[in-house]
Formats: sequence, structure tokens, C-alpha cells
Amino acid sequence: MSNWQDQMEKQVKQADVTALSLYDCAEVVNDIEKIAEENDGELSEHQLQKLVEAQTQSIVKLEKLCGAIAHYEQGIDFCKKQEARIKEARQRAEKRIESVKKYLSPFVVSKGKPIQAGTFMLSTRRSTSTVITGTITDPEYLRVVPATTEPDKEKIKEALKAGKEVRNAELQTNFNIQIK
Repeated sequence: MSNWQDQMEKQVKQADVTALSLYDCAEVVNDIEKIAEENDGELSEHQLQKLVEAQTQSIVKLEKLCGAIAHYEQGIDFCKKQEARIKEARQRAEKRIESVKKYLSPFVVSKGKPIQAGTFMLSTRRSTSTVITGTITDPEYLRVVPATTEPDKEKIKEALKAGKEVRNAELQTNFNIQIK
């Protein structure tokens, strides 16, 4: 055996597979497979044991990581539901406030002056707002609201896939983990 093979053999013997990371387990498997290739597929009992341990630990580690991802996804779903519940509660509270203010306003206006209610002071403030009751066609009273433009990613994607060149755009291949 060469010096390189001796070193690899020594590393494989010393490896405690249970304490290794997922990538380290894969490295042990690769090292043992290289030893097997160089020895016409022959492995010692110890090497076979380490190979099986490393492959088993890789699967166990993958399963744990997938479980962690599933746990985090459940947490995210729970948070989203809580956010929706809190938003609905806030909107209900805002409607109640608006309703109570509408109820109080005529009373306070009828008194003509601020009203002291315990530690609270009720008063009104006069303001004027414009209510549009139909379509305004007179150009003097119309304004232009600038429209925003943004890239249409779907059209750009179709064009790029069709072989057209779109300046400042390119297709990017992503690898997304799917766990089912």
C-alpha cells in the first residue's frame, strides 16, 4: 500500500462515525470506496463496519435535519395563523373605536364645549373633507397619478427560454429542497 492509502486507512480506523457531521460521514464513505477500488473491491471487516456505520449515520442525520425543517415549517404556519388572528383582532378593535367615536361625536357637538369625563377630556375638531358622489370629467379637477412599472418576470422568463436576449436579465437555475 502507498503512503496515501496508509493515511486514509488510519483516518478511517480512527473515525468515530457517530460524532461526525453529515459531510464528514460522506467523506468517510468516499474514502472507504476509494480503498475498495484500489483493492479490487476488497475491504477489511473494520472497513465494512465503518462503511455501514457512516451510511447509517448519514441517513439518521438527514432524517433529523428533515425533522427540524418540518418543525420550523410548522412553527412558521403557527406564526402566520397568529399574525392573521392578531390582525383580525386589531381590525375589530379599530372598528369598535370608530363606532364609539361616531356615537360620541353628536353628543359632544351638542354640548358646544369640551366635556371633562374623569381623567379624559372630550372635544371635537372641525375639518372639511371632499366626498365624490359621481364621475368627475372636468379636466381642471383631474390629476395624473403616475403608474409604476416593474419587470414582468413571467414574460422575460418565456422570452429567455425561447432564446431571445433580454438586456439585464438572465435565467437562474435554483435547487430547492422538497421534503414530503
